[in-house]
Amino acid sequence: MRNYQKLVRVASFIVVSLFLTVSATASVYSLVEVPQDIPDPGTLEATIDVPDSVIITDINVEIQILHGFVSDLSVSLVSPAGTEVVLASQLGGDGDNFKNTIFDDEAEVAITDAAAPFEGTFKPQGDLSTLDGEDALGTWTLVVTDGSKLDAGPLVCCSLYISKLPVVIGHDVTVPAAKGLVADVTAVDVDCGSFDPDGGAVTLSLDPAGPYAIGETEVTLTATDASGNADSTTVVITVTSTAYSKKEEAMMILNGLVDPNDPNDPVQLAINELAAGIDNGVFWAGPDRIADGQGGANGADSFVHDQAAIDLLDAADPNQAAAIDLVVAADKIVMDTAIADAAFQGSDVTEAKTLRSEACVALRQGLSSAAVAKYGEAWAAAAAGLKVPEVVVTEVPTLDYNQDGVVNDDDLFAFTEAILNALCVEPEPDATAAD
Repeated sequence: MRNYQKLVRVASFIVVSLFLTVSATASVYSLVEVPQDIPDPGTLEATIDVPDSVIITDINVEIQILHGFVSDLSVSLVSPAGTEVVLASQLGGDGDNFKNTIFDDEAEVAITDAAAPFEGTFKPQGDLSTLDGEDALGTWTLVVTDGSKLDAGPLVCCSLYISKLPVVIGHDVTVPAAKGLVADVTAVDVDCGSFDPDGGAVTLSLDPAGPYAIGETEVTLTATDASGNADSTTVVITVTSTAYSKKEEAMMILNGLVDPNDPNDPVQLAINELAAGIDNGVFWAGPDRIADGQGGANGADSFVHDQAAIDLLDAADPNQAAAIDLVVAADKIVMDTAIADAAFQGSDVTEAKTLRSEACVALRQGLSSAAVAKYGEAWAAAAAGLKVPEVVVTEVPTLDYNQDGVVNDDDLFAFTEAILNALCVEPEPDATAAD
C-alpha cells in the first residue's frame, strides 16, 4: 500500500505538470494538496480557491481519480455561489479510473455514453453552462462520494479552466472633419488598452462603423476574444468643423442654387472661387493645427478667393447668406489658428489681434467681404512669424559629404544634420516680451 501511495504521488506530479498545457485561452486554478484519499464509503470535499473576481463565460473541469470501481463514485462541482453541477454519477460499470478526464459542455461525446476508464474530454451529466455569468471569486468544491465499500482510491488532482470576458477599455475622441464633412475613426483610435485576461488576442470593432459626420456620435466599442466571448463599452466620437469642411458645406448649399441655363451664373462662379480657395491652401485648418497650406505662401490666396466668392453672392437670399456665413467662419478658423500658433512660438501677435478686431467690427456691420479681407491681413501678420528661414546653399554638396573617401550612410546623416542646423536657428530675443 505504501508503494502504491508513492506511485500515486509521482503520477500526480506528472499530471499537474501536464495540466497547464491543456488550455491556452483560459485561466487555470488547480487543487494544491494532492493526492487526497476518498473515504470508503464516504464523501471527500476538495476545495480550490480562485482569487480573481471575474465573470465566467465558460468553465471546464479536469480530474484524475485512481479507483478500481468508478461506478461507486459520484462527482460534482459546487461554485462559490452554491450552484452544483453533476459531472459523473455511478457510471462506468465495473471499469476503473478517471484518467485526465476533462468535462466540457462542448465535447462531442457525453460521459454517459463512454466506458471506463474515462480518458479524454466528455460532456458532463449536468450542465456546466449554468455557471456562466457567475463570479469566479471564492472557494470551489469538488465533491466526490464513494457509495460502496471494498474498492477505494484517491483523488490525484483537479483543475478548473475558467474563461473570462475580455476587458474592453475605451475613451472619447475629438477629431477634425476631412473631405465629405466626415472623419474616419477606427476602433484602435478609441481603444485604451482592451485585453483578454486569459492571455489571448482580442479583436476590436465599432458599431456603427465610420466615417462619422460632424457632431457627436455615440458608438459601441467591442472587444472579442478567440473563443467568441465579447464585452462592450460606449464611447463618444466628436467630429469638429474645419475650414475645409465649412467651405465644402457652403458649396453644397450653393450647388442647389445654380441656374444650369446661365453659363455666367454668379452662384456657379462663387462655387468655382471657393473650390479654388480650397485648392490654394485650406485643408486641415483645425483648432489645434495650422498646416503648411495655411502658414505658407499659398494660404493667403484662399482669403482672396473667398472674398471674391462673397462678392458674387446675394446676402439677401437666406441660402446664399448661410453659405457666406460658413465661408467667413472657415476663414476665421484659419486666422485664429495662425494667431494661436504664432503666439505659442513667442511671436508678437499684437498687429494680428488688432486686425482681427477690425474684422469683427466689419462682420457686425454686415460687411462679410471686408471681414474676410481683414481676416486675411490678420492671418498674414501672424503667419509671418511662422515662416521657416530660407536655407542658402553656397555650393553643391558632393556625394562624399563628410569627405572621408567613402560614400555611405554617414554622408547622408552629415548632410541631414547640416540642413537641420540651418533650419533650427535660435530666434532673436523679443524686446517687447519683458514689457
